[in-house]
Amino acid sequence: MNSKVNKFYLILISVMEKLTFLTLSILAGLTLSHTPEEWRSRTIYQLLTDRFARSNGDITPCGNFSDYCGGTFQGIINNLDYIQHMGFDAIWISPVVLNIPHGYHGYWAKNLFEISPEFGGPKGLKALVEACHKRDIWIMVDVVANHMGSLKVPGDFSHMFPFNMASHYHTNVDCFDVNPYNQTQMETCWLYQLPDLNQGSPFVHTILLTWIQELVHTYNIDGLRVDTAPYVPKHFWRKFSEKAGVYTIGEVANSNTTYVAEYQGPLDAVLNYPLFFTLREAFVKGNNGSMRAIQEQLKVSKEVYNDTSILGNFVDNHDNPRFLNVSSDPIAFRSALALSLTFEGIPIVYYGTEQLFHGGNDPYNREPLWTAMQEGNETFGFLKKIISFRKSLGLYDLAQIERYVDDQVYSFSRGDYFFAFTNSKEEQNKEIRDHPFAENTVICNILAEVEAVDDCVVVKNGGFNLKMVNGEVKIYSIKKTAFWERLKRLFEEKSF
Repeated sequence: MNSKVNKFYLILISVMEKLTFLTLSILAGLTLSHTPEEWRSRTIYQLLTDRFARSNGDITPCGNFSDYCGGTFQGIINNLDYIQHMGFDAIWISPVVLNIPHGYHGYWAKNLFEISPEFGGPKGLKALVEACHKRDIWIMVDVVANHMGSLKVPGDFSHMFPFNMASHYHTNVDCFDVNPYNQTQMETCWLYQLPDLNQGSPFVHTILLTWIQELVHTYNIDGLRVDTAPYVPKHFWRKFSEKAGVYTIGEVANSNTTYVAEYQGPLDAVLNYPLFFTLREAFVKGNNGSMRAIQEQLKVSKEVYNDTSILGNFVDNHDNPRFLNVSSDPIAFRSALALSLTFEGIPIVYYGTEQLFHGGNDPYNREPLWTAMQEGNETFGFLKKIISFRKSLGLYDLAQIERYVDDQVYSFSRGDYFFAFTNSKEEQNKEIRDHPFAENTVICNILAEVEAVDDCVVVKNGGFNLKMVNGEVKIYSIKKTAFWERLKRLFEEKSF
């Protein structure tokens, strides 16, 4: 493709953009668009399309985790009950575009304007979105604007669409050979030898913005997870987010909170990687870690983020060894999950968490779920309870106030609810003086069985004793007949 053809494409795209704008304006009343603030109420289930469920219900194991295993959009549709029974009301799916061979995960694009036939093509994606929306499940799609898939032959871009010329890419410099503190080098290097798109090229710039606008509006997408955010200039992400017109949350896989926070603004939010690393530090190490690290992390977060309430909180994801791979302790795992689900921010739970998956580095942390998709186990039920509490109590609308912190215990309140977590299996007895409850109030742990009224304490002399055994989580609420009756009804209706 020569420069004249490139110029022709730019003119054509400009005309298409104008037509698209008119079409989108007409359809605006038919398309729901959710604000970042509205996303706060959602609880997100992250899944890899290829690893969640097959269309035909086949549950034979996958022989090669580095290639396609057979999961599809229809497989997700067939198992939306499973997702919804845990209480999730949003799903984040892996990238949907056509990939080069072996790109089961979606991050090795070959053609941005074609939906992967392995997953079900455009009809399959539309059917998935429609099926989700009928259930009031919002759908977030993972997108990549930093790079394309690997080259068959070095320097030959002819099999890529629409970026099939060397001028569409930065010069090949391996990201592992650049200074990670030099942002210019970071934004032009090739990550894992994946051809790095040059967003400074008018052709690339225009195409990417046109593509994301069309993808969102053609398929009625509710939100976007944005891959490899720090490898692309921030000014481009600002335009990208504006064109998308939906909630955008970026991946900045870094423990430096100040650095990560720079991408909230260009994008609506970021995945809370600093909190992820902090939770691993506090809970995986147990008594050798400290819950004070969470306090320090929150303090820095409040200073540098624009809005902590729309960050994405998570304990596991597809890029890191699972929690249970670095710690075999399911109690500590559930405690970390409970904190992530009730902490300020938008909770994200990685598929397989409910089945205690414990895979290591990629691709072994991307296990097929169909061999273990069972409801009724302890972690499935635990997630169900926490998610239901978060939604029914409207925690996302309640301010979070830190109450008591030491090396073994971290606690906070949200409204009239008091949350306590520990990284220790040893019995904890703490006198809590800072809390939201009035004198002589009876407070009860709502994570206990509804009938277990013995898990209650009375606020006396301005405080109460917090007793935690074997790493348990406590959520205290004022004992009110109406509240407990509501809980009983929820249990009877099987809302938990």
